[in-house]
Amino acid sequence: KYDPLMQPTKDTMSVTVYANGVDFKPATKEIEIIGYSSFKENVQKKDSFLKYTRSISYTNEGNVANKKKLIVETSVVEQLFSSTTPEAIKIIDNGVRQYVWEITVQPQQSTTITMVTNYRYIVFIILAIILLILSYYFLRSPMLITKESRVVRASKNEEGISHLKVLIHIKNRTNKVLEHVK
Repeated sequence: KYDPLMQPTKDTMSVTVYANGVDFKPATKEIEIIGYSSFKENVQKKDSFLKYTRSISYTNEGNVANKKKLIVETSVVEQLFSSTTPEAIKIIDNGVRQYVWEITVQPQQSTTITMVTNYRYIVFIILAIILLILSYYFLRSPMLITKESRVVRASKNEEGISHLKVLIHIKNRTNKVLEHVK
């Protein structure tokens, strides 16, 4: 018996048969152990709040190294919020965005490709914007004060202004009554 994981090689097989004390002529034959490779794929998905992880493991159950080209379709939005391990090549084929990996797996070894899509960043950004807007409305001054000047009368003798009226406009931005304003 040969080991199923034996590397491809050429060998000579020699068989001698003994029967009833008689030794028959040994037979020899040239044999060749060929290389073969088969991939076993294992896909695992893990989903949590706005985070999606997909792991694809490839195990080479053969006796020679094997290469595989893995292509996964994606979208523009998904590509913005995704990361891959190992790093994928990003291509556009006929208007379809794709991740492409060229993997080589040695005999009886495995390799894992991980894709993580995390939309939590969008939620964090939206929450930060909402907090900034709310903090602006809660922390701003309750009164809005503007100043305006009007010319009441211009001087006829000299060029210039002789009487000027300064107006101060005060606006209450809250629904509360403001008292004792200085």
